[in-house]
Amino acid sequence: MAVTCKKLALADDVIANNLADSHSVLYSITDNTPAALTVGTSRIVGRASTGNIVALDKAGVLGIINVADGADVTGAANVASAGAVMFSTYSAKGVLLVGTGLGAATAMTVGGNDLVLTTDSTAGGGAWGMKWATPSSSGIPGTTFNAVGDLLIGTANDAYTVLSSPTLAADDFKVLRYRTAVTNRLEYAQIVDTTANSTQLGTVGTTTPALSFLGKLAQSSTDQSLWICTSL
Repeated sequence: MAVTCKKLALADDVIANNLADSHSVLYSITDNTPAALTVGTSRIVGRASTGNIVALDKAGVLGIINVADGADVTGAANVASAGAVMFSTYSAKGVLLVGTGLGAATAMTVGGNDLVLTTDSTAGGGAWGMKWATPSSSGIPGTTFNAVGDLLIGTANDAYTVLSSPTLAADDFKVLRYRTAVTNRLEYAQIVDTTANSTQLGTVGTTTPALSFLGKLAQSSTDQSLWICTSL
C-alpha cells in the first residue's frame, strides 16, 4: 500500500486565526511581527510623514493632504492653487483660455463675425499677446467681377483693375488689343461691323472690300471666317 506523507507546519510558520479581530487588518511595524490593526468607523489606514501605520481619523487625513477642515476645495482660489481652471472661466460661447505667462492664463472673449485671431505683441494685443482682427486681403474677391467676360488687368506693381466685357450687337466681333494710347494699355476693338457693311464685304476674298478695311481683319458674312485686308 502506498503511503502519502504531508509536512505539518509549525506554529511559528502560520498566522493564527485568532490574530484577526473584527474590522481589523494585519500590519507590521517591524519584520516578522504581524499584528491586527482595528479600523474604527470613518477611519482610513495610512501613515503620516512621521509615526507608524495607523487608522487615521479626519484630522490625520486632512493633515496628509494639506487641506484645512471645512475648506471648499472647489473654490476658485483652491482650484487655481491646484493649477486647474474653473468651468465658470468659460463665461460665454467662443471664450478662449490664453496663456499670459508661465503658469498663468486668462479668458479671452470671442471676437466679432468674420474676424480672425492674430498675434500682437503690442499694447493692442493686451495681456494675451493676440487679438481679433479683420483678415488681411491676400486674394481677389469674387465681387471684383461684375459680368461674364470681365478681365482683370494689371495697372501698376501690385495694382489691378477690371476691363469690362464689351457690349456687342448681334453681328459684332471685337478683339482685345494693346495700345499705348489707352490708360491701361488694353482695350476691346471692333474688327468689322458686318451688319452695316455686308454689301461691301460680300464674301471676303472674292469681292473687293472697301478702302476702310485695308490692314484690318474682316469676318466673312457667309462662313464667319476671318480675313486680313492687304490690298484692293
